[in-house]
Amino acid sequence: MYQLLSPLFGFIMLGYVGYCFSKEGTHSRGYGWRTKAEAPKTFFINQTLYIIFSVFLILSPIVNSYMKVR
Repeated sequence: MYQLLSPLFGFIMLGYVGYCFSKEGTHSRGYGWRTKAEAPKTFFINQTLYIIFSVFLILSPIVNSYMKVR
């Protein structure tokens, strides 16, 4: 189950990253939706973290199954 859900959530998160890039904004806790012009640091930090987490979610089952084989 983990090997199916983890990549699924990773791709959903990448979809959200694409949405934020296309709309040039991000959700900021306490402030709601902020555009890239209003909060550039928050935008780039959020997008970077979302990409790192989504890649981790996508690759972790692959790495985990590779480590079990060895």
